[in-house]
Amino acid sequence: WSNWHIYRGLVWFDLSAIPGAEVQSSTLEFYVEDVVNNANTGQPVTATHTYTLYPLLKEWTEGLENNMPVQQASGVTWNNAMDNLTGLDYAWTTSGASDRTLDRGSAIASLIESPANMEGTWISFNSSALTNQTQAWVNGSSINFGLLFQGSENTNKPDGSMIRLTSSENLTHSPRLIVTFAGENDV
Repeated sequence: WSNWHIYRGLVWFDLSAIPGAEVQSSTLEFYVEDVVNNANTGQPVTATHTYTLYPLLKEWTEGLENNMPVQQASGVTWNNAMDNLTGLDYAWTTSGASDRTLDRGSAIASLIESPANMEGTWISFNSSALTNQTQAWVNGSSINFGLLFQGSENTNKPDGSMIRLTSSENLTHSPRLIVTFAGENDV
């Protein structure tokens, strides 16, 4: 979802198939489908930007629409973690899941790159903090509400940071969390 030239995304992975395992590494990958063009040249932005992952601290509901306002069913919005047409909404503490103590935790991984270098490629996030967060979800010491993906929120033209990532509907290039773990062999 977005608010003016600020774009954020949410992602969640079901980790129930690896309960009690020792997580040795965790890598989150997104496929970059499209990038923002420079307002002056019409070419992909070459300035570097920072893209960051934060663990979410609130439950949210994925909407049915893709890049559109929630109109047909419940789903996450800029203002609400759950926006339900029946009136069972509850809001983020700060719009856009911006509150760093109630909506999201501290940054656990980041990437500095130019949008021009990312178009049509996979981007990867791998850090000890991401591995530790995945371990906490697997062993139940932290509730898995997923992750918030946030780019540089520079609204100054001509060098924006917006990139379009493929969604879970894209079976070939859907987001993927690759977890290496030690434990049972029957997963």
